[in-house]
Amino acid sequence: MSVTPSDPFIVAERPAGPVLDKAGAVRRIQSETSASPLEVMLDLIRLARGPGRIQLTDYIRLRLFDRDLWQEKDRNEVVGEKQNRLIADLLNDDREWVAVLRNKVAAAAYLGAYGLPVVPTIALWQRGAAARLSGHVLADEADLVSFLRNEARYPLFGKPIDGLQSLGAVALEKLSGDKQSIAISTGGRISVETLANQIAKEFEEFIFQPRLSPHPDIAPLSAGHLATVRLLTLNMGDGARVLRACMKLNAAENAADNYWCPGNLLAQIDMASGALVAATTGLGFDLQTTEYHPDTGVPIPGVRIPLWTDIVNLGVAGAEVMRHVPLIGWDIGISAQGAVIVEMNETPDFLLPQLADRAGLLEPDLIDALRHRKGVVEVVGKRRLARLLAK
Repeated sequence: MSVTPSDPFIVAERPAGPVLDKAGAVRRIQSETSASPLEVMLDLIRLARGPGRIQLTDYIRLRLFDRDLWQEKDRNEVVGEKQNRLIADLLNDDREWVAVLRNKVAAAAYLGAYGLPVVPTIALWQRGAAARLSGHVLADEADLVSFLRNEARYPLFGKPIDGLQSLGAVALEKLSGDKQSIAISTGGRISVETLANQIAKEFEEFIFQPRLSPHPDIAPLSAGHLATVRLLTLNMGDGARVLRACMKLNAAENAADNYWCPGNLLAQIDMASGALVAATTGLGFDLQTTEYHPDTGVPIPGVRIPLWTDIVNLGVAGAEVMRHVPLIGWDIGISAQGAVIVEMNETPDFLLPQLADRAGLLEPDLIDALRHRKGVVEVVGKRRLARLLAK
């Protein structure tokens, strides 16, 4: 496979999903559960009026209609996507520190200053950069071409400075002997000029980092890519702690481990031992559980995550350093060199731990944290959340 200049090699936006056919979705739920349409709608209404503010899309994506999946868990503790954003905004209300967290260069420099392991930046593209104090600041397309052909040491990983969910990320394997093209992680090649042109056209700022090798004990479960553990930490000034953890696993030649990439896996973790419990792929009507990695056939349940204690300690230490942002989703890579912070998320996606654990996040620790913001909740008139905190 080769990539021509017209091919959208860099995925800068998530592919749009199909338009939800609400009537068709209700019929599908009815066929899978034997519930009547009225029972389905009443169940959804009860959850929508609850503290998690579940909407139809949440109800489907998380399969909240599937009582076998959620078993005895209280579905009223499940947080919907909109309520997820509200909670993150209420807790992470220091916008200056959130801005630091969002900028990958600034965040890595800050964490690194405290001695925390981060992935180094070896080159920075900034469109029209005026200050070029370093030879690794790339200001125009010619600089990008020159770097990719001459200075870069492959394999490389590139991503936008303020990117989310691996949008815009590229995994580059090897430069050709004639320096005209680069092998890409999904197979095939892309010309140096095409790649430089797409980066220059799509992004104001873009960084290149060394592509770290996965720990050998986890490589068979991540298709040879750097897999990450997602830690959700909370620090309200009374000490940082880990609320939840789950593991994201690459599959189907995906360079990034984000769950929205088709084929990727999400694994539940036993917090005490660091052992993987179960794995899931897909969402909603396409959700499946699996005991084996689809590419390698390696069993997943029972695998102990290497460096588990280091990973947890690193997340807690990072949350102490980033104490001005109470709620953070950490992606911590399990590399051959050790645990390393890949990036932070100031609006962590609750879907990941909720789906992995089959358990909602509206538990005492998070509710207590929200009580610190109760006045804010009442001022903005979020009545459902205010009622929850009044209990």
